[in-house]
Parts: sequence; structure tokens; C-alpha cells
Amino acid sequence: MNRDMLSRRLNRKGYTCLTASDGEEALAMLAEDDRIDLVLLDIMMPKMNGIEVLQVVRQTRTMLDLPVIMVSAKIQSADIVKALELEANDYVTKPIDFPVALARIRTQLSRKHAEEALQRSESRNRAMVQAIPDALLLLERDGRLLDGRNTASLDWNITQDETGAASWTEELPDALRAQWEKAMQLTLEQKSMQCMEFQAPQSGENVDFEARLVPCGEEQVLMLLRDISERKALQRLRHEFMLLLQLDLQDSLGSIRSVLRMITQHPNLSIPGELKALLSIAQNKSNSLFCLIDDLINIHRMESGAAELKWENVDAVEVVRDVMEGLNEQGPGSRFRLLGDAGAVLPSLQTDRMLLEQVILHLLQNALSYSPKNEVVDVYLERRGDILRLSITDRGPQIPSAFRNRVFHKFGLSQRSAEGSSSTSLNLSLSKAIVETLGGHIGIEPGVPSGNTFYVELPFSPSVSSPLSPLGTQAAS
Repeated sequence: MNRDMLSRRLNRKGYTCLTASDGEEALAMLAEDDRIDLVLLDIMMPKMNGIEVLQVVRQTRTMLDLPVIMVSAKIQSADIVKALELEANDYVTKPIDFPVALARIRTQLSRKHAEEALQRSESRNRAMVQAIPDALLLLERDGRLLDGRNTASLDWNITQDETGAASWTEELPDALRAQWEKAMQLTLEQKSMQCMEFQAPQSGENVDFEARLVPCGEEQVLMLLRDISERKALQRLRHEFMLLLQLDLQDSLGSIRSVLRMITQHPNLSIPGELKALLSIAQNKSNSLFCLIDDLINIHRMESGAAELKWENVDAVEVVRDVMEGLNEQGPGSRFRLLGDAGAVLPSLQTDRMLLEQVILHLLQNALSYSPKNEVVDVYLERRGDILRLSITDRGPQIPSAFRNRVFHKFGLSQRSAEGSSSTSLNLSLSKAIVETLGGHIGIEPGVPSGNTFYVELPFSPSVSSPLSPLGTQAAS
């Protein structure tokens, strides 16, 4: 009667209930149907009591696999203790208080489903980790190795010490060990991923590695080591190609430009009008191609870190005024308006003056190209803590939001000119490479109420010698 009543009430709560009249029938039912999620098991049953059934069940099914709630009379407390020792999950007493029984059933099922979800997640994570060919190391702050994976291929002394007494960094050169210690410190203090590249001996030769360090707990770091020799080899090939481009193409193109200049400017040559127009076109195209190649080479130098920087203290207001005056001399009237903190005394900016002038020139020329005639371009200088922000706002058509993330890409089409035509330029891509080389950030945002605002943020005192870079910066270089 108790069994039937409890079964009906659970069915009304949305559960599907199977019932057994004795212990043997219960075991047979469990053997046939692996979909059963939970068992309410009475201690007093014919043929086999609940304690004996529980002993058999726990030989193959854990507390997580199959939660078991014992049902007993209050006088059977010793049996309840025995059942809990045999890993029963919980118990209820007769007469059964249904709301209490229902709450305990829900608790056990919720715990079971949560544990199953956790196991599935851990299984997926384990499979993904096993699929990673790179070496994984779990390290303490002081460099002690706690766990490792795929470390056998590394030609280093990376063996897990059960006592945790030895640090695997002890055999590293002093400079590299100091770099590791700084990386570990930054990872734990900033709670963010750090990335570094280094060379280490491997099978008798130096091999390029990339290490990514991720905080894992308060005092532990998970480190992924990747062999990037192939990537570095491709970068070297790219660098050699750019050198070839610089030496051969520029020399050849320079010769062509010289010949065209000699022909068009020769005093004793009489050139027909049609041919003279064609020569002028060829000369303009060769000049444009020469500038294009020069821009590509400059971008490559910035991105590869091969550019030689001349750091000096610079008056940012003075640099902006000089560039603006130079552009104003090329056209009628003043076409720029300097606003913000330009009239105040700003701290000196530690940067490369020539590169800064190049960025400002590119941004001002870009603003003029897309602003309607007789419209003034606003140039805004302001200090934001340790950052100098330079904003240049044009009055041209606003760049669509979907296109803004491509404005600084190489050969990105700037589809917004005042006449509705499109143009291709490397100036903005070069400007981005320069600003990032100087330790700053460049971006674009819509102007108010119209137009577009290109902005540059540069630290007054950039850190240019740090052996570590954020992941995004390292990837970009």
C-alpha cells in the first residue's frame, strides 16, 4: 500500500515510477533497465532485504551513477547507519512525509545531473587537451612542476618531482630565467594571459618557442609551450622577400623614372603632344608605384620590429602645428582648427618625432581627402592621465560601423569619398603600424554630429624595452 501510494503521487509530479515487490525483483529490474535515475529502497523486504540489495548495487553502480534513498521505520536506526556506511545517498522514515521525500528526491537528482554535466565537461576538456600537440605544464609560482603533458619531446630536464623540491627553470640561462620569473609574476598579479617568445636548445640546436601563461588558481600557472620554428622560418623568408623588393624593384623602378624624367626634360627633344601626354601618365604611374612599394617596405619594417627608432622628448603641440602649416601652404586658407589642451602646457612626449609627423600627416591628408570643400578639419589635443590623445575629425560621410574594423587593413577600400568614389591607400595601415611601434593605439569612431574621428593615443613615457608583450601585440609583430 505504501509503495503504490508513493508511486501514484510521484507520477502526478511528473516522474515515471517502476515498482518491485521484493529485493530479487528490484535487482533484476536494475539489470534490465539502465535508464533508472534513482532508487527508493525499503530496508524490510521479502527474499532480500534492502541492505543486501544495496551491497549488490554498489558493486557496479556508484553513488553518482545511481542515487539510493533508504526507506525505514524510525526504530531501524542501526540499519540506517549500516546503509549509509554502504554508500546510501540519503534516507526517509515511515510513515513517509511526502513533501520531505519529494525534496530529497529532487536534491539527489539535481546533484546527479550537475555531476554528470561536470563529468561531460571534464571529458570534453580532457579530449581537447589530449588533442593539443604542444607541451602543457602546470607550475607553482616558484617554478616547481606540478603536472605536465607532452613534455617527453622537449630536450630539457622537465621531470615532475613528487616532492616538488626542484624547479625546472634552474637549468635555464640567467637572462631567460629572469624573463620567466617576470612572466610568472605578471600572469599571477594581473590575472591575465601573458605571451613570450624565446630560443632554447633542442637536439643540439637553438629552437624558437612560444609560451602562453594563464593563471590557474592563486599561486599556479598553466603554461603552453609551442615550437614556432616553422613560423619563424616563414617570417625570415618574408623579410628576405621584402629586402629583395626593396633592392631590385626600387632600383629597377628608379631607373625607369630616371629615363622618363630625362626624356620629358631633355632640351633638344621635340615630343609630340600625344606622346608627351602618354609619357606624363607613365611618369605619374611610376611615381605612384614607387610610393606604394616604399609604403609596403615601411609597414614591413614596423611590423617586424626592424625599424630603427630615434627616441626623444617632443612637444606634441609644436609637431601638430608644423604639419598643419605645411599642409596649409599647399592650399588656400586655413583648413584646420586646433582645439582642446593645445593652449595649455602639455608634458613632453617621448617618441620618434619623424614617425609621429608621418602619422599626423597621413591622418590630416585623409581628413582633407574626404571632407567637402571649405569645411574645416578639427584637430583636438588632450591629456588623459599618462596618455596623450590626438583626435582628427573630418566632415565627410560617416564610415559604416561594419567597415570600421577594416579601415586600417592593407589595401582596405575607403568607400566614403565626398564624390562617392572609392580609393585604396596604405597610409592608414602604415599609420597603425607606426603607432603600435611607438607603444600607442589608433582607432576610429563616428564624429558628432557627422563625419569621422580618427584618434591616436600615445603614452607620455612608453616602455620600449620590456621583454614581454601582451598577446595581441606579440601576435601582431
